Amino acid sequence: MFIASLVRLFLSSSVAHANTLDTVGTRGAGVSAMWQMITGQFSLSGKSPSEAVAFFTSRIITFAFSIIGALAVGLVMYAGIRLILGGEEGRDEAKKIVQYTLFGVVLALIAFVAVAFVVGILHSLLS
Repeated sequence: MFIASLVRLFLSSSVAHANTLDTVGTRGAGVSAMWQMITGQFSLSGKSPSEAVAFFTSRIITFAFSIIGALAVGLVMYAGIRLILGGEEGRDEAKKIVQYTLFGVVLALIAFVAVAFVVGILHSLLS
């Protein structure tokens, strides 16, 4: 019962936010011109502000995963150097670095799947 009321509350506020986003760029000549300039830069002309928000969100997530991937590769390379040059304690440290790096990548992937799942459910409920 409690969870259902939370979902209803969240969905009603999401609909209000979506309605507000759909009016972006219609409140005056200056705002409209600015919105046209923004959407023109990113090939978003003719799309609703909600689609623009989805576009920017996907770009931010892609950027974040690029950074996570680059850090993971860098840490594994560092661990390899520690493994080769560090002796016995370097081997233990390299093992921990690789374990924590893999744990972080798996955690990031789980977070991505969870966000995609929730967004998919909300999209299907709101459309």
